[in-house]
Amino acid sequence: MDFANKTPAQLGYRMPAEWEPHAATWLSWPRREGISFPDSFDCVLPALREMVAALIESEPVCINVVNGAHEAEARSVLDLLPQECITYYEIPTNEPWCRDHGPIFLTRDVLRNPHQRAVVPRSRPDFPDPRRRSEARHRGLGLQCLGK
Repeated sequence: MDFANKTPAQLGYRMPAEWEPHAATWLSWPRREGISFPDSFDCVLPALREMVAALIESEPVCINVVNGAHEAEARSVLDLLPQECITYYEIPTNEPWCRDHGPIFLTRDVLRNPHQRAVVPRSRPDFPDPRRRSEARHRGLGLQCLGK
């Protein structure tokens, strides 16, 4: 099949609704110097901890961090939660809204392999050449990259 010249929709993929069954919730840990919580960063951390605590009662949580120091900061906030339910990924971002920088997971209603997943890399103007990094990162996670 000619993946390179077809859109995900042409290949039978769709973006599932957020309420549909899914394997995990993805989020990005905010950065103190980020743009989302000016002057209120420390006030947001307890709410994030409670959100992650509620999520891990029923599903794994995948958290994007910029680097090891950023992961350590996230772990210090989440240290009393069961860490076996939380996975950290080094994916550069400057804010926590994962919907703005991906990945976006797609599904098909009829799959030969029910565990097959695909991902469409997102691009952001503030990250040069995100496509190349995104594709390599997602292939490393065993995901098929689609899109142009």
